[in-house]
Amino acid sequence: MLESILTGLIFLMQSIIGISVGPCSVFDTYKLVCNTDNSECNLQFDNYYFLFNGSELSDFKIGQYQLKTTSAETNFIIANERIAQQAFIAFSYGISYFIQPLASPGIPYPEIQKNNSEFQFQKLSKAIAMIAMATLLFLLIISSAIFSFYNSKCETLEQQIALNSAKWEKYNIQEKRLQEQQELIKRNGLMGQSNLSFLSDQLTYNLPDDIYLRKLSLCPLSSADGRDFLFDNDRILIEGNCYSSNDLNKWISNLQSIAWIKKVNINEYKQSSSDDLGSFKIELIKGQL
Repeated sequence: MLESILTGLIFLMQSIIGISVGPCSVFDTYKLVCNTDNSECNLQFDNYYFLFNGSELSDFKIGQYQLKTTSAETNFIIANERIAQQAFIAFSYGISYFIQPLASPGIPYPEIQKNNSEFQFQKLSKAIAMIAMATLLFLLIISSAIFSFYNSKCETLEQQIALNSAKWEKYNIQEKRLQEQQELIKRNGLMGQSNLSFLSDQLTYNLPDDIYLRKLSLCPLSSADGRDFLFDNDRILIEGNCYSSNDLNKWISNLQSIAWIKKVNINEYKQSSSDDLGSFKIELIKGQL
C-alpha cells in the first residue's frame, strides 16, 4: 500500500519530508494505554490490530475482527478521559500532529528520511542565518550611531581648533605689531623718562575757554618715502575749533611767548560765518627745552 502511494507521489518525492497514515499515528500514543513494563502490548479496535514489542511495532493487520470485549473495554482511559475505540486513531493522529508534527518519525522510508534531514538542516541553517543577520544589523546600527556621535564630536573639535587657530594667529599679529611699535618708540628715544606731560601742560595752561582742542600730536609720525615712519620730535601738530580768529590769535601769541617754541604756523583755518564754529590746524616748531 505504501509503495503504491509513493509511486503516485513520485513527482513530489523531492519535496516530501514525512509521510504518515492514520493507523501509523498510534506509534505516538500506544504508551498511553499500554503497560510499558510489559515486553509486548497489543491494541485491537475496529479493523486494526497492533502488536508492540517494547518501542517497536511487531505486527500490524487490517481486517475484520470480532472484538470480544465488554462495554467498559470499548473505551481507552487517557488522563481520566474516555477515548472511544472508533476515535482512537483520529485522537492519535491529532496528538501526533500537535505534539511533533515534523519530528514525528511517521512511516520510515529512506528517501523521505533523507528529505526530512535536509529540511531540518535547512530550517536550522535559516534560523542561524536570520540570527546572524539580526546580529549584524544590530552591530551595524550600533556602529553607525557610534560613528555619527564621534564624527559630530570630531567636527566640533575641528571647528574649535580652527577658531583657536584664528585667535592664535590674530594674537601673533597683534604681538608682532606691538613689538614693531615698541621698536619704533625705542628708536626715536621715547622709551625713557619722557617730557610729554610737561609739553602738554605748557600748551594747555593758557588755553582760552572759547578754543576746543580735537587733536594734539606731540611727536607726530612722518615718512619721507611713505613706508618707513618715524616720530618727528621737532614738531607738534594741533587741531581744534574756535568761534573767532581773534581768540585763536590771542592763544597763538601766548604760545609764541613760551621759550621752547621756536615758531607757530597756521596750516588751516575754516569758518563759514561768524556765527558758525571755525576749525583750525596749527604747527609748532620746537626749539631747545
